[in-house]
Amino acid sequence: MNAVDTLGQTALHRAALAGHLQTCRLLLSYGADPAIVSLQGFTAAQMGNEAVQQILN
Repeated sequence: MNAVDTLGQTALHRAALAGHLQTCRLLLSYGADPAIVSLQGFTAAQMGNEAVQQILN
């Protein structure tokens, strides 16, 4: 669930960046860790829009 790609991003980072609220909720329900920091130094919440940030913070 918390595997990272070559940029250090998880599926939650990618969903947040794309603004996919339902996917973010689903990933969280399966144990995705919103505290993981990518190699660029960002959490998933920091990569998402305001709506995404509200559910990840």
